[in-house]
Amino acid sequence: MKPKNLVPLQIRKLRPELVALTRRLRWWRLRLPTVTLQEITGWPAPRSHPEPILDGICMPPYTSSSLDDFDSLMSIVQWLQPTTVLELGTARGNTVANICRLMPSAHVYSVDAPTEKLSGKLTTYQLKEEQIGSVYRKYGYGDRVTQILENTLCLDLSSYFSGPVLDLGIVDACHDAEFVINDFLKVQPFVRHGGVVLLHDTHPSMGRHYHGSYRACMLLRHQGHDIRYLAGTSWALWINGWPSPGTRTPH
Repeated sequence: MKPKNLVPLQIRKLRPELVALTRRLRWWRLRLPTVTLQEITGWPAPRSHPEPILDGICMPPYTSSSLDDFDSLMSIVQWLQPTTVLELGTARGNTVANICRLMPSAHVYSVDAPTEKLSGKLTTYQLKEEQIGSVYRKYGYGDRVTQILENTLCLDLSSYFSGPVLDLGIVDACHDAEFVINDFLKVQPFVRHGGVVLLHDTHPSMGRHYHGSYRACMLLRHQGHDIRYLAGTSWALWINGWPSPGTRTPH
């Protein structure tokens, strides 16, 4: 005869696994739907663009990754033809330099915190004030950039924009989930209808540094923000004017 407490004991041993499985299933239900670059732009293939400025580049495929974040970003920039861009996470300014090179009429507002203002865990660089944006200044784009030296938690964008004027917002600062949520919610009100917010280091594998941003995007989507994962990249994106989540994919 089996001891009376055998089944309860087995259940107790399985309880941590059941809890973990429940959590995984919950996150699976919140996962981001996938959209392709072709579905966004309507182009059958990415448009060609100039050879990138490589100084200080920190974006796949120019880092150790098979993803293609840089070309996808440049394709979206070509599709949008932005005149006003906001980037959170300047670093050395490579992304700004390449956007300015591709879009001669664009003005970029770029935000980064020098070391003494930096906080959060999932940060890529710790730079001094003079190092932030050094690449775009080197290539002569300094007059087309408004550099904001601030921690995004303390950022007040109403000091720079009076309404929804942004064509493109890029969230690529600290990738802790609470920072990504903060950053998106601060940028979103200033994006024009049809404008785009891109959130970097967001990948469904949720491995390494992808965990914080992907989790933040899932939570934002659960709150009603139609954020989607861009296939083949570590970008998520939101377009102002997309229909409610789950209705149809925009073209």
